[in-house]
Amino acid sequence: RKWVLPQLDLGPGEYLLVWCSGKDIRAAPPEAVVDGRVEFVPTLVAPDVPWRYLVGDAGAADPSFPLGWETGDFDDSGWEVGLPGFGFGEDDLGTVLPEGLNAFLLRHRFDVSDPSDLDELYLQAVYDDGFLAFLNGEEVLRVNVTDGEQDFASQALSSHPDGVVERFRVTDKLHLLQPGENVLAIAVINRTPGRLSLIHISEPTRR
Repeated sequence: RKWVLPQLDLGPGEYLLVWCSGKDIRAAPPEAVVDGRVEFVPTLVAPDVPWRYLVGDAGAADPSFPLGWETGDFDDSGWEVGLPGFGFGEDDLGTVLPEGLNAFLLRHRFDVSDPSDLDELYLQAVYDDGFLAFLNGEEVLRVNVTDGEQDFASQALSSHPDGVVERFRVTDKLHLLQPGENVLAIAVINRTPGRLSLIHISEPTRR
């Protein structure tokens, strides 16, 4: 019984990948997860779950995001509900948005029974052109977006091709997870109005 497998249930078609390294390491090497050598299976936020979303007007007198939109206790009951991906101009969209957007907001609530069971935390995304990610109100990731506050008139730093899956290690933010309900909030920032096409956020997840 030197090497004990974790206690878990495997559903139809699922399998457990065991690393026989002899080093008593529970997690796969981070670089292997990020560069795609390890299969990525979302366990906290699946890729096909509904999200709350809000589309704003970049030309409004005040294009600010709603105050506290990224926090867990924010009331998003008035937001629309849609499935990933969000955007326009693609065939595989789950939710078609109005053309000409600079930015839009996404929120998803998910449960974690015991965060101490998690060793690693990753976020996988397909995006165009940049985004900000918040976990329970705290920023965990800023990709291709300028420093400082963003709003519905913000623009990404540069264009980024959609259709490319990218993984980001955010294990240093693992402490932000809490037992019970958690909120993953995303601000999607486009480069130029009228070019937004697709965004998939398919976690954070355990390896």
